Amino acid sequence: MATKKGGLIGKSASESSIKQACFALSGIAKHDGDAEQVHLRVADHNGGHYIFMGDDDLRVIEVLPTGWRITDNSPVKFWKPSSMLALPVPIIGGNLDQLWDFINVPKEDRLLALAWILESFRNEHKLI
Repeated sequence: MATKKGGLIGKSASESSIKQACFALSGIAKHDGDAEQVHLRVADHNGGHYIFMGDDDLRVIEVLPTGWRITDNSPVKFWKPSSMLALPVPIIGGNLDQLWDFINVPKEDRLLALAWILESFRNEHKLI
């Protein structure tokens, strides 16, 4: 806000003016705005599953029963904290066996580990 005002009249807004404006805008949003659910990394919507990539383009991976795709038009809202790192871009035709080159899991426990990894992307279960 300080920068925006400075560009219009040649000087920046005072700290108290900025606090007052933020307080007023917060009240308008809280009482006059529509409440919307905001998600951090995963969300479900109309039978689809959405994974926020957290990249600069704010893209999501849309997972449907028919397949998946990367899109920048998400039907749900996500919040990106400054500490969130982007997920790698998935590729079609990848080989899941390559995962085990990076994760030290005994062969007999890999199915359980894979189930846990996949379950961590489900929105209806909260992880501790």
